[in-house]
Amino acid sequence: MRKMLVAGGLVIGLLVPGCANNGGRLATPSAAGYVHEQTTTSAPLAPQPAVLVEKGNFTLYVSNQSFEKPTMLIAVTIDGRQVVSTDFQVGNQHQFLRFALDLAAGPRRVVARAGDGTMVEATFTMPDDGERWGVLTFWASAAYYAPMFQWRYFDEEPHFA
Repeated sequence: MRKMLVAGGLVIGLLVPGCANNGGRLATPSAAGYVHEQTTTSAPLAPQPAVLVEKGNFTLYVSNQSFEKPTMLIAVTIDGRQVVSTDFQVGNQHQFLRFALDLAAGPRRVVARAGDGTMVEATFTMPDDGERWGVLTFWASAAYYAPMFQWRYFDEEPHFA
């Protein structure tokens, strides 16, 4: 059963079952969506870095889903430690950056800030064993809604369309 927590507003059917499971490796062009590494192009917004690993017990995926703001600085911290601070490109809306971490069991706090001031804050609980996944997406459309983040937390690996 897939559990999720939504913070920050609108829920859009972004995650769908049926895409190939890549076993935690970075996706290849044959996967439904692109997951890739990206270097920082803007000054960090948080001082202490988190320790990223190849494969951890928590994987965070981050994406800019706004054609209206095709480049957006997004900074994410977990428990006050910076996971990422970089410009995210909307591209074709199928670009998710992957960040793997080893988190201790217990309650965790994630905070995301965009370069335009948009922010979301949420909590989740890491179990004593097993893996968990988080998906953070930035959205903006002046015709429909103000800029916002969408946060989802899963006990099964999400798949992207």
